[in-house]
Amino acid sequence: MYDTIHLVPPVVCDRCGAAHTSTQTHLFSDCLLDWEPGMIIAGSATQTGILKEEIYCCNTDAGDYVRLPVWIVIWHGVFVGHETDIDKAHLRLNQTDRLDMLKWLENSQVEARQWKGRYQRLYRDMQEWLKQRDAKPEDDIDLKTKFGGIFNRFPEEILKDMDPLARIVERNAPDTPAPGGWFDS
Repeated sequence: MYDTIHLVPPVVCDRCGAAHTSTQTHLFSDCLLDWEPGMIIAGSATQTGILKEEIYCCNTDAGDYVRLPVWIVIWHGVFVGHETDIDKAHLRLNQTDRLDMLKWLENSQVEARQWKGRYQRLYRDMQEWLKQRDAKPEDDIDLKTKFGGIFNRFPEEILKDMDPLARIVERNAPDTPAPGGWFDS
């Protein structure tokens, strides 16, 4: 089993020009995990150092492959990034400091908050759709009449759509900006 290392920026093959955005490795945990710069690599035996990995580029006309060396930089158990030159990898390791770690921590927390907000909006939308779908006319749950409709944030076009679940998923997709409002997460 391999872990996947995401290479930011991509490693470009000198021979064919192919850009490699990730590679697989046995250097870390062998648990089929994905690793990006700034992530803590709990399974790595190396806490601070430089590890060598190779990318096999098969995009050559002759059908053979090229080995591209990639130097993986780890600082205090954190995947700092990669370099294609050992000297640049040493320089990067020596220039990494606690401010970089704070930046990675901030990015991680922002991403976690965004994920949690998307999940909560998706969950609320699903609850509202189920409530309105299963409502009987005598239940009087029409939110349009309660409080002048001020708390009705669920779009009518979703209820009338042929595939409301697809619209709910689209509305809560990661690339869709969160709707602004008083009670949004």
